[in-house]
Amino acid sequence: MKLSPKIQELVDQAERAERAARKPKKRPAKRKAPAKRKAPAKRKAPAKRKAPAKRKAPAKRKAPVRHHTPPDEWRANNLALTIQSDGDLSPQSPRGAGRPIGANLRRKMASGKYDKALAWKAWLPLVMMAAKQEARREILSGDAPAFASWSTLYSPATREAAAREIAAWFEQTDR
Repeated sequence: MKLSPKIQELVDQAERAERAARKPKKRPAKRKAPAKRKAPAKRKAPAKRKAPAKRKAPAKRKAPVRHHTPPDEWRANNLALTIQSDGDLSPQSPRGAGRPIGANLRRKMASGKYDKALAWKAWLPLVMMAAKQEARREILSGDAPAFASWSTLYSPATREAAAREIAAWFEQTDR
């Protein structure tokens, strides 16, 4: 039986598709491992060696940073009193945020590594946390402008003065 050319073409296409389905699919070729790079050639030493350069004297320690504005003593004192009396901040409170700092400084005192001149720096994170809380209270109560930030209300010099005050208080009460 002879089929029309269009039908014959469709039958041929179907047969080709069946044969292609029966054939196993080719797997993609595996990639070859990249060739190992050769080590760069060693450089030859220069013919003449220069005399070693003179060593410079060690740099002097930089002077401590001086703040541009003087500390606000009233705010520093208020901040120190807040830390000493607030149960969430006080180093003497069983759950106060200052407790680990006090424990660390006591450990240093016991081992003889305590440095009175640097002790105030240990209290700075606690002072910053207290300054943020106090600034929030001041802004919400209307004592400070609403657009003020904690860092402008409590300048670095004020925070340093508060930290020094807390360090002195800690040394007096802990001995």
